[in-house]
Amino acid sequence: MSVVLDQPMGGSERVIEGKNRTYILTHVDSMPGDGDLTIDEISQSYQRYVDGYPHDAGFEMHGETGLPLKDAVTSGDDSRLMHIVSDIDFECLLVPEIDRESAKISENKEAIRGLKDEVSFSLPVQLMNIQKVQISSDHTTYWEYTVERVNGHKFTGYPITPDDIRQFETVISLVLVTKTSVEDRNMRTVLQNSDSIASYLAYPTLEGIAKRYCNEYVTEAGVVKKGKKVNTYRGERSHGDRVNNFGYLLYHIETVAGSPDLQQELQEMRAQVSDFYNWDEDEVYGRLAGFRNSWLHGESYAKAEYGTLICYTALLLWAMMLEK
Repeated sequence: MSVVLDQPMGGSERVIEGKNRTYILTHVDSMPGDGDLTIDEISQSYQRYVDGYPHDAGFEMHGETGLPLKDAVTSGDDSRLMHIVSDIDFECLLVPEIDRESAKISENKEAIRGLKDEVSFSLPVQLMNIQKVQISSDHTTYWEYTVERVNGHKFTGYPITPDDIRQFETVISLVLVTKTSVEDRNMRTVLQNSDSIASYLAYPTLEGIAKRYCNEYVTEAGVVKKGKKVNTYRGERSHGDRVNNFGYLLYHIETVAGSPDLQQELQEMRAQVSDFYNWDEDEVYGRLAGFRNSWLHGESYAKAEYGTLICYTALLLWAMMLEK
């Protein structure tokens, strides 16, 4: 996926061939400071990233908003996204993808691994905000860290199985895989389309994790349990009804089953998703769930929706790890 770019405006640039993309590295400044970052500090830094993009990054970009991924998704642009690394990445992201000194792929992931758990729990909403620009290294580092934490956690209050964790890990692996050339044509095709494959697999993954969170209300098959009701955006579902729509489940968690903290995060996430796709807030769960059918039936092409779905899944997993 891409958005047509004009040439960077002034300054010194270096073109770098990265793992999965071509980078244009302009003059760089300093990274965000280390320390015990709060979610408010990260939110402010990420908002600066969105507000300053692309002008403060030093280049011009075609599109209604100038935010590459938001414009690409809302306009239906199916071409490839060129990743631009510049000053604003180093000022606002926790883990800039390029090391500012060596211009090599950054391995500094401790800025996210060192966050307090409460901050990690709230990070998906903030990542949804900067997704308007791109799926950043902060996204992928956080998702990878979430896999590590989930693998090392003993879930007691929720029926999370090794298969659930393996499916989530597979989605993240598809996102992180290096799209280098390989001799086998079939494998090369898989690698070149791994983001799209991740989008398709992310749907049942999110649905499964949402059911695990709602295990007091529904079975693993999605059947409403005896004496329980599920509150959906299309009315209540009673004992014996099937609820296999993850939008219904997210609505139920936000309005009934979730802890106050999780309900607040889901409300804020819904506002961010609404802004990303230019949807009304009350349409978000229905529109996301509806996309699944259109993609599975070949009516449209899955683009970067894996970012949205993984952020929802990570939020639920952190809620379960922290017993929220």
